[in-house]
Amino acid sequence: MSDSDQIASLIESARDAHARGDFVRALALCTEAITISPTNFKARFMRALVNQAAQNHTDAIADFTDILAASDRAPVTSAALYSRAVSHHAMGRIENAAADCGAALEIDADHFDARYLHCITLKAMGEIEQAIAEATRLIDARPDYNEAIYTRATLRHMNADWSGSVDDFTMYLQHTGTSGEFQHTAYFFRGVNYHYLNANDKALADLNRALMLQPDNATTLARRALVYSALGQAEESAADIQRSKDLLNAKKAS
Repeated sequence: MSDSDQIASLIESARDAHARGDFVRALALCTEAITISPTNFKARFMRALVNQAAQNHTDAIADFTDILAASDRAPVTSAALYSRAVSHHAMGRIENAAADCGAALEIDADHFDARYLHCITLKAMGEIEQAIAEATRLIDARPDYNEAIYTRATLRHMNADWSGSVDDFTMYLQHTGTSGEFQHTAYFFRGVNYHYLNANDKALADLNRALMLQPDNATTLARRALVYSALGQAEESAADIQRSKDLLNAKKAS
């Protein structure tokens, strides 16, 4: 068997082991392939991805960095930059992740995963306006990108754009129906936005929906107490305040 055939077989076997979750075996196979051909990008990229899946992010970053140092092929470079950004982000290296995402997008502006991670890292860095701009670019390109819609909704809330946040949470809830991963949070924050807009009947309806999903959420109960107070329903407000306190005290005691 030629070296190229042997390497191809090792990479395929590594891919199968990776899919099974056998990361130790996958890493051994990739390393064997790299030993035969140290410049083989496929083997090194596969090893980096396996290390990433195994939470060996330092080793993954090292392999992605080697790939970037040796390759000037745009598809390889943009994929390696994004993948390295994922590991940087997992390690809490937010600025490094943002820089790699930005570099990947300079090569491939349509790399949606890189743009979404860029949005997330900008949010973590407090660059709210830039993060909103990135989320908007994603939504303009892919109107069904629900994670980006949800993220922009939270960013607009953070930016005190209550109406814009309401619009985005409404879009997210319309798209996801009852299956949305962040359904409770979407109803909660849309209710908070309505409260800030003095649309307290709508706020109450949303907070009621949120509490149907998480009846023992102390934060939601405390917020509904404020809305009840704004609506002049003092008895209901007091009941929610007491229930919220009871839940928090029980949590402290446990």
